Amino acid sequence: MLSHGAIKGGLFLCAGIVLHRLQKIGESHLHGCGRGMSFTALFILGAWGLAGTPAFGPLLGKSMISDAAADFHHGWLIYVLMFAEIITAAAVPRAAFRIFFGWGGPAPTDPSSQIEERPETHGRAAS
Repeated sequence: MLSHGAIKGGLFLCAGIVLHRLQKIGESHLHGCGRGMSFTALFILGAWGLAGTPAFGPLLGKSMISDAAADFHHGWLIYVLMFAEIITAAAVPRAAFRIFFGWGGPAPTDPSSQIEERPETHGRAAS
């Protein structure tokens, strides 16, 4: 649980940095805009860690849950966890590679992503 929280927190931090630097939201607006950002590798590592790859802590938690489910004759839970990992492994790295490397064509536009983020401050305060 701690490793999952740390990985997800790191991904939210990276997403906040992207939002702050590029002043855009939505995968269709960010397509290829993140090229050259120095923390790209951290975003991709976090994406793979969240998907439960062997080098990261969430794999241990998933295996403990799977073992406990098998002990209580709830084998179907293993398939639910596997489905969730597949969806995560498809979505998060896909977004990372589209944003940071410009892979694939631009995503279809979503009306909710048409809003440009407004700055929270308009300049320096008078001192």
